[in-house]
Amino acid sequence: MDRMTINEASIRRYLLGEARDEEQEQTERRLMTDREYFQDFLRLEEALIDEYIRGALNKHDRERFENYFIKAPERRESLEFAKALRRYVTQDATLNSEKVAGLGREGLPPVFVSWQARSRAVIASLACVALLFVACTAWLLAERARLKGQVEQLQTERGEAARSEEELKQQIDQQGALSDSLVQRLNQAQAELEEKEQEIARLREANAPGQNAADAGLVSMLLAPELHRGGEAPRVAYLSKGSNRLRLKMVVEGERYKMYRAEVRTAEGVEILRSDELKAKASRNQMIVEIELAAGRIAQGDYMIALSGAAGDGGYEKISTYHFRVVRR
Repeated sequence: MDRMTINEASIRRYLLGEARDEEQEQTERRLMTDREYFQDFLRLEEALIDEYIRGALNKHDRERFENYFIKAPERRESLEFAKALRRYVTQDATLNSEKVAGLGREGLPPVFVSWQARSRAVIASLACVALLFVACTAWLLAERARLKGQVEQLQTERGEAARSEEELKQQIDQQGALSDSLVQRLNQAQAELEEKEQEIARLREANAPGQNAADAGLVSMLLAPELHRGGEAPRVAYLSKGSNRLRLKMVVEGERYKMYRAEVRTAEGVEILRSDELKAKASRNQMIVEIELAAGRIAQGDYMIALSGAAGDGGYEKISTYHFRVVRR
């Protein structure tokens, strides 16, 4: 089956409303991009109207023609015009035949009579072509407006889909931030719980006979890494006159390193302690890195600890930040 036959079959199905959705979309795209295909479309549309008027359609095609094809206003106009033109041509041909017979009886030359009849037929044909051109132009403009509306609708739907995607992304980001905040609060609560338990243990040891004087002056505090700076108040270490050491326990999350470095700085950025080659140890299903500071070297105020892990090249890479506050009493 050659290309022209395939095109005619596809166009005929489209005109009679029997094309599948995919075939219908393909036909409409080709009408906008393939000039030759568009000319075939107009020719077959005109031929289908002519077959209907002549009664050449089978029962099935005639029903599809009446129930689908002529539903479009411009096609009904083309059909009515074709019917009127056919009546006109038929009546004119009959009239010309009568005139030719009459003129022949009156003695006019047969050549003149034949030329006059052909002239009338040519004029009628030209009028038919002109009216068909006007009808096809109107149909083309209507189809163009319809396709333009479909394109605008697709663009609107695409814009709505993009906005929905952006809103969903923002919701995911908000959920992620909320999750980070909840993790930070959980770590803070665990640190406070461990600190309370250690405080209870120190009080028990202080009341026990034979208590070591050095341990009695030890203040210990558990610190969780900060996911976001701000919003949460820093942990507070209360140092009394009898406190001689401050032990800071930092919870380590993420990748594990063989060695760690801790740098303690004041809120103004002054370094008061740097400790290298620290190792993490397990405590309550967590990994902890500990450092100790002499209580006499720590003034009241806010402090920051930068924890780094030993990299493979011999240097250190920063992994976590911890904040705490010292209150003297």
